[in-house]
Amino acid sequence: MKRILLTLLAVMALSPLGAATPQTETYAIKGDDTLRMDFYAAPHKDSPCLIFMFGGGFVRGTRNAEQYLDFFEDMASRGYAVATIDYRLGLSPLLTATSKPSVGELVDMLTESVQMAVDDLYSATSHIVQNAERLGVDPSKIIISGSSAGAIAVLTGEWQRATGQATEALPEGFRYAGVVSMAGAIYTTDGRPSAVDGMCPLLLFHGDADSNVPYRKLAVGKVGMYGADYIYDKMLKKSGKPYYVCIYPDVDHVVAGAPYMQNREQIEWFINQIALGGRVFEVYEQIADPAYPVKRGPRTIFDYIRANFGPQQ
Repeated sequence: MKRILLTLLAVMALSPLGAATPQTETYAIKGDDTLRMDFYAAPHKDSPCLIFMFGGGFVRGTRNAEQYLDFFEDMASRGYAVATIDYRLGLSPLLTATSKPSVGELVDMLTESVQMAVDDLYSATSHIVQNAERLGVDPSKIIISGSSAGAIAVLTGEWQRATGQATEALPEGFRYAGVVSMAGAIYTTDGRPSAVDGMCPLLLFHGDADSNVPYRKLAVGKVGMYGADYIYDKMLKKSGKPYYVCIYPDVDHVVAGAPYMQNREQIEWFINQIALGGRVFEVYEQIADPAYPVKRGPRTIFDYIRANFGPQQ
């Protein structure tokens, strides 16, 4: 008995106090891809749910990467269920490609990759809504969040939902309660996006020297990405809708990782006061953090290609 007690005490000492243990379940099977989510239950039933999509340029990344786990556990301890999801990585063939695609080929591949990620977000959302009672989730309080490529997917997913492009992919009448974007952008193939009354509240984090995801915009014909500055200036500033925009001057794509490590109180405030609380706050702030080196922003499309895919000949 004494040996058993000592073993239990040793295990407890090595385990993080209060660490949440997620349950893993399949939310969709698409072709050869089995898509799973890790679900961290909240302490109470009918809780808000935060869906998270990882970053990695649509090339790499995993739902349960080590750098995210403390964020998931912390948000669950604050009273939110958390679902961190797989999604198909449409640009992963670039890792083994023997030749470099042209700019046009990259645009086509990226378009397909973003749409696959959005479709997978919708499938995960539908799974949660359909299983809301079992999971202990309030389906009217689902917030979507993501870092980098994941942030592009959640912003684009909400944009498509609000403009009626997701009518068959989501439950009838469904709308997200909010979006938390960590260095993301809206990706469109129909030209510049404009303000839409039906969009849910947005919390945007972005560095204005980001060479991976455009802070302003990057367009080739009607295909383009529109980042935090464009969304704020052209879609939010005069809309009368609530928003929270956090800009890091002279900081690059490192902002994709800052919020889930350093800005959890801001995320919680946004969710409780704006996304769920219905308060009409219009917040724009610049965050000067000397821990980040000063960077020069990109100037051409080739700067983005080099930052994301290496040197382009």
